[in-house]
Amino acid sequence: MKGLSKNTLLQRVYDLDIKIRSNIDIEIFLNGKIHKGNQYTLAILNAFSTPKSFSEGLEDTKHLVKGIQSWVELSWHIKKLFELGVLIDTKYSLPKILSDNGRFDAAEVHIRMLNDFHRTKSFQEAILKTVKKGDIVLEIGMGTGILSATAALAGAKHVYAIERTHNMPKFARKFFEKNGVLEKITILEGDSINIDLPEKADVLISEIIGNDPLGEDILRTFQDAVRRFLKPKAKLIPETLKIFGLPVSIPSELIDKYIFEPETILRWEKLYNLNFSSFVDFSQNQNHSAFFNTYETRYWPFLTEPILLFEIDLNNCIDDEITSKIKTIAIKEGVLNGIIVFFDLGLADGVYFSIHPEKATAANSWYSKVWIPGKSLDLLSGDVIEINYSYTGGKGSQFELKKV
Repeated sequence: MKGLSKNTLLQRVYDLDIKIRSNIDIEIFLNGKIHKGNQYTLAILNAFSTPKSFSEGLEDTKHLVKGIQSWVELSWHIKKLFELGVLIDTKYSLPKILSDNGRFDAAEVHIRMLNDFHRTKSFQEAILKTVKKGDIVLEIGMGTGILSATAALAGAKHVYAIERTHNMPKFARKFFEKNGVLEKITILEGDSINIDLPEKADVLISEIIGNDPLGEDILRTFQDAVRRFLKPKAKLIPETLKIFGLPVSIPSELIDKYIFEPETILRWEKLYNLNFSSFVDFSQNQNHSAFFNTYETRYWPFLTEPILLFEIDLNNCIDDEITSKIKTIAIKEGVLNGIIVFFDLGLADGVYFSIHPEKATAANSWYSKVWIPGKSLDLLSGDVIEINYSYTGGKGSQFELKKV
């Protein structure tokens, strides 16, 4: 392919949105277009998370090759991703640090989670309370391996640790060896949906709760795991997931990044000598969402008590579609221009974890999704508002808001 040689330094772009349905059913969203992936896509993206030559990338992914035909297919797919702009020649781009935006092969993500002492210690406490000597344990989403190692040290007979990123298993394997538990842990690479276990497990551990709580496919993953991997009376960590909405007033210096506020329009008109009023309807006719530091949202005015949108028993995930309609009463006067989404987890008997803004620590590793309505609501204390919440797998969460 023109412009691509064995020595071309390639790196993946970072504004990718990837939907993984299985190891062979992958969709890449880039620049408004959808590109279909295949069984090589994730390994290639992992290989080129840092700059590598075309030939080095082939070397890093050669474990996928099972013959001449698959070697040709792998080479062709790397070239195809280059042609689509998913992989780029680094000499034409500025260097960037791999962001934490859902890419779990990035060091930054795992550093942030390990620094979240409250999160990690809560899961460890639940494991120590739940895992009994001789248990078979399954972890889905192994990451660094800290939770699998904790289960092994708690007395598990054996731990099966599933991880779908390509880079983490080799580091976790060394971590297990350093901590004396390598012989008790089997790492299985891939999506849990496509993996079979040699035996049923007594305990399932999985921290795959996203910034948008259901966004990492926890419902489908747990439903499949309960059906195929677990013994009838197996324990789950977490056992329950509660999703809340908290109506707030987002500070003006933040909200005007998402809504055409009158003050902002006036400032632009003075600056550019042009009339921007036509854009007011543009933002008011659509809802928005953004992610904010959970700890910092504690300083925003809370206009109602937290609203329980949905409670999920992870032992009984029926499907990945959720709807609820809730009414609540304003406890103070203010402009409702955002709803913070947060979650509570029931990890084990007596062990709970929450990222309620007033409970989250400064080291909290999650960012809260905040729904921003196109039209804000002016509330007085005692006003009744209605929230319609829905979640559909693959489409994410949606809100509708009105005063009644």
